[in-house]
Amino acid sequence: MRARNRGTIVNIGSALSYRAIPLQSAYCGAKFAVRGFTDSLRSELLHDGVSVLVAPEGTRSPDGELGTFKKGPFRMAMTAGS
Repeated sequence: MRARNRGTIVNIGSALSYRAIPLQSAYCGAKFAVRGFTDSLRSELLHDGVSVLVAPEGTRSPDGELGTFKKGPFRMAMTAGS
């Protein structure tokens, strides 16, 4: 990516990187780490033409059931930095 002076890195995030919930400490901690890693990587690659972003996970209902994965992150990756 650096050689081409362009590219996009997409990490999958979650709203639970901002708010912890009971019995999900490992998941929330992992998503918090993804957010922190992404922020650090973005600052390192700022001047190299590489976009770094966090895309939301699939949707969840209020009772925690996983819904369909949103197609938006792929589209965002394809159009980022162009």
